[in-house]
Amino acid sequence: MLNWETTVGPVMRGCKVKFLGTASVSAVVALLMLTGCSEDARQAAPHVVVGAMAEVSGASKGFFVTDGQPTYHDWNAGFGNIIEPLEGAHAASFHAFAQPKNAMALFARDRKHVYMAVSYTPREITGADAKSFSLITNDGLYAKDAKHVYFLGVPILEANPLTFEVLMYPFSQDKEDAFIGAAPIPNVDRESWRPLREGWADDCWERSANVIRPKPQESIHVNGWSRDANAFYYGREAISGIDVATFEVLSDYYAKDKNNVYSQHYGKLVAIKNADASTFVVHEDAEEILGRPRGADAHDANSQYRDGKVFNAN
Repeated sequence: MLNWETTVGPVMRGCKVKFLGTASVSAVVALLMLTGCSEDARQAAPHVVVGAMAEVSGASKGFFVTDGQPTYHDWNAGFGNIIEPLEGAHAASFHAFAQPKNAMALFARDRKHVYMAVSYTPREITGADAKSFSLITNDGLYAKDAKHVYFLGVPILEANPLTFEVLMYPFSQDKEDAFIGAAPIPNVDRESWRPLREGWADDCWERSANVIRPKPQESIHVNGWSRDANAFYYGREAISGIDVATFEVLSDYYAKDKNNVYSQHYGKLVAIKNADASTFVVHEDAEEILGRPRGADAHDANSQYRDGKVFNAN
């Protein structure tokens, strides 16, 4: 049996994961104990554990030149070691960028093409300029070329590579605009805008047996709190119907103002019926098992709550 405890990855920052499983690379069943995780981080946990199992197995992962052929190497529990040749890649000019073990995406280039790999799948980034392409962050979250900025290999709409700046995950900005993941946050006052807590961004790629392509912007799920002088934002959207003067973010998925307590579900902020804002307290250290809290994750003077709903331990 393998006992493994760590703080992992940008998607799961602040989330403690304890993995109880077998060191055998053929096993895929695991028990996860999670502490301090957002709702979205819980969903990402199984993918993080698969990556950890690959590390335990000693499998190589990344772009290499093998016997004169540029290739991508990976591992999963079902197939073991995976080696994908990059058809048409130029071996003499082939260069792999930084390939740390905790990378969210890996990149390489030759004299004409830029390649990216995430979730066992290498692909060419259509339209990327190989000569000017470089990583902004070594974990592969952000990259740029002469004309574009990329989040996990997807161009960030309207981002200026000359003034672009990475902030707390998954927020960023340039001189004119604010962004979350690969999407702009519309109508912010850029001079006063700032992120409030680390958030979460969905995989930007649509994957099927026959096609891998960027998802439409409207279908990419992003979560995270930010604000400017005039409004608070959750993900890409300004939050309506709140008292801005007294609004307070309490955790990744709870907030309150003088009138209501709010929780987020699937990217939407909803008022919790009958919750008492004046006494509402979040349990920051609520321990979780199999991705769910063992008990209440918040309380007020009248009730306990879990995931934004009244919780009855009985």
